[in-house]
Amino acid sequence: MSYLTFESMINLNRRFDAVLIPHLLDESFLSNFHSALVPYMDLGGAYAWLLYARLTEAALLCAGHYADNCEFQAAGDLLVNPRCIRLYDKANPCNPITKNRHMALSEQYKIEEKSVESFRRRFGRTMVMDIEVPALLPMLTETLGRADLFHERYLDSVARRMEKIAATIAFLLAWPVDNVEQLEARLRSASDETKGFAEANLCRFDPGDFHALGEELEAMQRKRHSMSVFLKQPDAMEVNRYFRDPVNAPSIPINERTQVFI
Repeated sequence: MSYLTFESMINLNRRFDAVLIPHLLDESFLSNFHSALVPYMDLGGAYAWLLYARLTEAALLCAGHYADNCEFQAAGDLLVNPRCIRLYDKANPCNPITKNRHMALSEQYKIEEKSVESFRRRFGRTMVMDIEVPALLPMLTETLGRADLFHERYLDSVARRMEKIAATIAFLLAWPVDNVEQLEARLRSASDETKGFAEANLCRFDPGDFHALGEELEAMQRKRHSMSVFLKQPDAMEVNRYFRDPVNAPSIPINERTQVFI
């Protein structure tokens, strides 16, 4: 059997440094990264949690980039749209149907417009919806909050940026622009005042925290220090106990999907 080691977690972090952020990120990469990281969360200590925060930063940068470039569906997928919803018939719950992520139920079931209301009523009586895999960003941020390891100011920063993504999508849809070409054309022809107003309503996220987390992780790898400006416990003495003795840190069985990603 193959095992995850501390070295493989370090290599996982370095995957971020090999990717052009945020341009080459997408939901698939981020979801696979999350799946590869999850086995470490109980035993990986501060290193694993800071890497989890770095993943959250990458997801925020990706979603903000999508919003700023009018890729509303892709931004919404990261922000709110569950990755998997199962539909269960109350009379036959053993054979669930997977909801099409980007399609209304009436469209998926090919219901004629005149019958949509009756379909909705019948669906409410006979079917149950279960969110099997939530949207990535809410899942990441909820996990960070539950950990009770991070400063409130950092968690507030994460929450504000999620709100900013939603506000940017709403602004661009209301302006309105349908694609990045239209947005760029309107910005070129706009007055300085209008351009400044529009820019203020875009995300334009600074990747500073993403890079700062990367620097902290690199410093921990070199064992120069174990300080963190993100954690409530800055010296990370307790949560970092496995890093302090990486040779004797527990090895964790590796699953096939994680092995391929790493």
